[in-house]
Amino acid sequence: FPTHACWSWTIKRLIIGLERYQSNHHSIDTSSQRKKLATGKITLFQPVLAIVLLIPVSFVVVFLNRAEENAYSIRNFQGILQSDPNRLIAKDYAEKVINNPFSDPINKIIASEVLISAGFPEDGLSQLNYIIQKDSRNYDAQELLAQARKFENRITEAIIIRERISRIDPWGAPNLLLLMELYKIDNKMDKARLVYNKLLKIAPNSEEAKKAKQLLELIN
Repeated sequence: FPTHACWSWTIKRLIIGLERYQSNHHSIDTSSQRKKLATGKITLFQPVLAIVLLIPVSFVVVFLNRAEENAYSIRNFQGILQSDPNRLIAKDYAEKVINNPFSDPINKIIASEVLISAGFPEDGLSQLNYIIQKDSRNYDAQELLAQARKFENRITEAIIIRERISRIDPWGAPNLLLLMELYKIDNKMDKARLVYNKLLKIAPNSEEAKKAKQLLELIN
């Protein structure tokens, strides 16, 4: 994994640095007495410095390993159903991913999705909102939250999120089509037509534009 390589490189650089530090001291001190004193100081200083530097590094590496292991496991539970007997196991792995400070944000979003599909929507949605609070331009978290709100029939909230996504990605045709559908559900026909016109401008020959035209014909 890239993170393994990064931390392996860091540890190697620390060791090389310590070796160079010791080598430089020997080359600078020309008298034998100074060499002995410097060697004695380095002998005491080197292991102390190594411990001070390597303990936090080792701590980080452990958390990174756990984050990657749990992330790998959580992907196996994507699409899990609420009726699945393994839903509690999925919840446990999802919480481990979410609670690990070194977990990648995309893995935390996957963990949130697993919580929602496994029947723990409050936990999953809470995490999504937290991610968005930290990064308001996180497209994946916004997308999943919009889907969840539509599924819950909370159309107004779903519209707000889709509008927010359209500001993050103004040329995202799939989101515009979904926003148009939500406007239709919410009986906001004028806004639905505005979205259709925008779709025609940015992606006139796209599949989304064709579906939007069919949807507009239903509205009319």
